[in-house]
Order: sequence, then C-alpha cells, then structure tokens
Amino acid sequence: MALNNGLRCRKTFKKEERIHLDRDFQRAFKQGKRILLSFFTVIMSPNELPWSRMAVIVPKRVGKAVKRNRIRRLVREFFRLNKCKFAPSHDYIFLVHKGAESLKGYWEVESILKDLFKEEAR
Repeated sequence: MALNNGLRCRKTFKKEERIHLDRDFQRAFKQGKRILLSFFTVIMSPNELPWSRMAVIVPKRVGKAVKRNRIRRLVREFFRLNKCKFAPSHDYIFLVHKGAESLKGYWEVESILKDLFKEEAR
C-alpha cells in the first residue's frame, strides 16, 4: 500500500472511483483542463469528493470491440496502479485517439500516460 498525503492508498479500483453520471461528464467537458498526449487526451476537472474518479472513452473508429476493451482495461490498470500520484478530488476522462490500437501492452500505455504527471504539475 502506498501513501497519499499521509493516507493509505489501496491499489484497487472501486465503483465509487468511476464516473457514471452524464452531468459529471458534461461538467468535466465544460470546466475541465485538457492535456494532450500521444494517442490520448485527458480532461482533468475538480470534483467535490475526497477521491479521484476516472472514465475512459474509446470511439468506434479506434477498432473493433476487442481492441477498444483492451485499451480500456490498460488505461484503468494505469489509473489503479498510479492513483496515489493523481491529484485528489479530481475527475479524469481519458479520450482515446485513433492509432491507440497499435499499443501492444501496459508498458507502452504507461510510458505515454506517465507524462500526465509532468503536465499536471504545471
């Protein structure tokens, strides 16, 4: 277990850490800060909760369902393993771009998304 601001940070991905409601998506799209990375756009928006939440949006043009679901799983795994490094009380929406289906494994997704922490610090 890692520590986040003195609190224990479990490497789990609970239902409360997912963005479900349309109003939360709309608020993030209107008020959020966009961070452009290769194959991904990350929308970061503050929320009223004491923890961070995330969602992954993969359009059909990225590939067939098997490829889209694989990318979703890889991004969720990145969030699960690194959620202590994300700013608390924020929503993160990961928009996947065409070409991301060429990513072979977790290590490639991690190498791209770890730049998010550098951008977030700005």
